[in-house]
Order: sequence, then structure tokens, then C-alpha cells
Amino acid sequence: MLDGFEFYEKAKSRMSDGSFNLRKWTSNFSELMKLINESEGSCEVPARSVLEEDETYATSMSRPCETAKGEDEHKTLGVIWDHREDTLIMRLSTLCDRALKLPATKRNILSINASIYDPLGLISPVLISRKILL
Repeated sequence: MLDGFEFYEKAKSRMSDGSFNLRKWTSNFSELMKLINESEGSCEVPARSVLEEDETYATSMSRPCETAKGEDEHKTLGVIWDHREDTLIMRLSTLCDRALKLPATKRNILSINASIYDPLGLISPVLISRKILL
């Protein structure tokens, strides 16, 4: 836990040297979050890491199905993270529903492939067959 808090303090101080304010910290370790919130001047643990009012219109329109649903789920770098279970979540059900409604044209397949945000390449084995098809 102390390593995590030391990382928080170092990152916060180094980024403040460049006039950047790091905020919206989250962790799956509740004691670390209490320390961070006390340091930030807040005594409550935030329910979500990214609030709906912080989203831009373009962000909300470009994300077809990736929304954090529970209070244990946070969006971290564009990927949903359940911090209680320490798992990454990719919801493809609404994407599949959207794909079934559209005719199977090359343009629609490209559009659906491009709408999937997978920075770690975790679902690339699923997407490779669609890419080979094109």
C-alpha cells in the first residue's frame, strides 16, 4: 500500500511541476484510496472515476456500447475496469445487436470494426476473422 501512495505522491508532484493536475484516482485497494482522498482533501470515496458530465459530445457519440454500469466499474483509459474483481470488461452484446440490424456490406463491417476500442489487443483473436474477411 505504501508503494502505491509513494507512486501517487511522486506522480502528482512531477506532473504539478509541469502545471498538470492529476485527478480522478482509483484503486482496488480501499485503504490506499482513503489515503489518496485524505491527501486530496476529500473524505469520500468517489463512486465513479469518470462522471457523465465530464464527457464531451464526441466521446459520448463515438462509444457505441462501452459504458460502466456498476459502482465497481470504472473507465480506465477507455476500457471498463471492475476494481472489485480486478477484471477488464468488454461488452460486445450491443455491438452484435448493431451488426445484426445492418446489412452485411463491406462498409458496415469496416464501420463496426473501427468502432471497437481495444488498446491492449485483448479481443483481437475475435476481430481477426472479420479483418481477414475484408
